Amino acid sequence: SSCVGCADVPPAPNFSLSFDGVDDYVSIGASEDFNITDELTIFATIKPNSYDCASIIDRFPGSSGEGYRLNLRGDCSSENGVVWSSFGSASSNAFAQSDGSGYSLSEWVTITGVWKNNNYIKLYINGNLVDSTYTDRSFDTDRPLEFARLGYDGTEYFNGFIDRVSIWSVALPEFQISSYAFTQPTGDEANLVGYWNFNDGEGSTLTDLSGNGNDGTIYGATWSDEVPYEMSTENPA
Repeated sequence: SSCVGCADVPPAPNFSLSFDGVDDYVSIGASEDFNITDELTIFATIKPNSYDCASIIDRFPGSSGEGYRLNLRGDCSSENGVVWSSFGSASSNAFAQSDGSGYSLSEWVTITGVWKNNNYIKLYINGNLVDSTYTDRSFDTDRPLEFARLGYDGTEYFNGFIDRVSIWSVALPEFQISSYAFTQPTGDEANLVGYWNFNDGEGSTLTDLSGNGNDGTIYGATWSDEVPYEMSTENPA
């Protein structure tokens, strides 16, 4: 509708990145902002095109050290699902996982992983808790943070779309996890160490809106106007 004297406000740009599952990824770098030792929450809104084993968010250190990873298809030998893992090594890890009903191909879904040192790993899908397990793992990797591939050996590339990733240095309470599954951070929340809304729309830089300046470099992935349900920007109380 229109009214006399009302200015037309153009809609905010809204994009995602499309990853081909072959060699596309984003490198955020090895900032100390991500060297989190006590608690961690990661959100990623994705639309997978394939059930193939693939990394979504990755700081996996390989065969030594300890890191974290949010990925599709469990431990990559299991049935379809999503897994949120913290690793002691390639052969010793702890994870929370969904079964094949956790998400559908070609549909947008928000995946949330939560870790608390010497306590638990939890996995949420669209704000709903689907698995929780005890862990005594901690993180000491200095590997770069990457989106859409297993970084340490350059394999397991994600095939689909990613739109909105946020990383927090706290285990967010469940009511905030449920809210942020459908709303965007403002960018200045306490304990928000990285936030990328994927709305740059052009170029090879993915801008970090948290104020910490951890912009990503895009390799191969292409900008797309394929986006999820419209999210508002709010700060859950």
